[in-house]
Amino acid sequence: MKKGILRSIPVTSLRKQMLTGVVIGSVVFFILMVFQPFGTFTFRMNHKTLFLAGYGIICSLTYSFYYFILMTVIKRWFVPQRWTMIREIITLIPVLLIMAVVSLFYHHSVIGGYEIHLSDIRYFIRISMAVASIPIVILLYSKWLKSNLTTISKSESEPEADYDITFDSNNKNDKPMTVSSTCLLYVKSSGNYIEVARMQEGVVRKSLLRNALNQVESILPADDFIKIHRSYIVNVRSIETMVLVGSSYSVKLRDTDLQLPVSRSMISRVKEICLQ
Repeated sequence: MKKGILRSIPVTSLRKQMLTGVVIGSVVFFILMVFQPFGTFTFRMNHKTLFLAGYGIICSLTYSFYYFILMTVIKRWFVPQRWTMIREIITLIPVLLIMAVVSLFYHHSVIGGYEIHLSDIRYFIRISMAVASIPIVILLYSKWLKSNLTTISKSESEPEADYDITFDSNNKNDKPMTVSSTCLLYVKSSGNYIEVARMQEGVVRKSLLRNALNQVESILPADDFIKIHRSYIVNVRSIETMVLVGSSYSVKLRDTDLQLPVSRSMISRVKEICLQ
């Protein structure tokens, strides 16, 4: 249980969080409209479908706005190397509470005829948890599955500085690829695939696997690997120097002719690595 909640999982991008908000709102409306739980089947009103759709819209907008504010203001909280299942759950709990309170005031503004008490808030919190639990559990489970696509294992017989990294594929027909951390040069995003480059018998070998760079980034140790560009994660130990080509910077990899682009936001960090 402890290992489960502390395991690393991919950080969902802001764009995908917006889409998740739409999905959650749609699922909430579907459940309320089709199954009509929590006494909603007793409602007798004009435009009942529109009224129930309001709950879905509230959940969608609340979730999307919550993550938009959080991911633009508190960026450090969403560092991929530190993102775990427990962080995901901790981040989700407040938005569920906010959904419950906003839904309560929406319900009161439409139905009316009573004062809001603490018991009403508790009731709507239970409802929100129950209805939203279905899409959220699916979300967490999918992230748990993705976290299995890259695993790291250290052998007691090997030096502490060296360890094996296993890259699995979303394609069941592909075999997993295991690479020693000292041989891995970089991982590159290539559409729906990743390009894994490693040094093997003095020659650079490259392989494609169906995986995503952000999934790999969330698993690789931050001390040993750095994302120098939106499409590249590089082994820190393979960086030889940084060079200026025109107005752009690149890193040259040791014992190779390879040069990889560096984002402007990462120039200072890469310079620090080169000086170490």
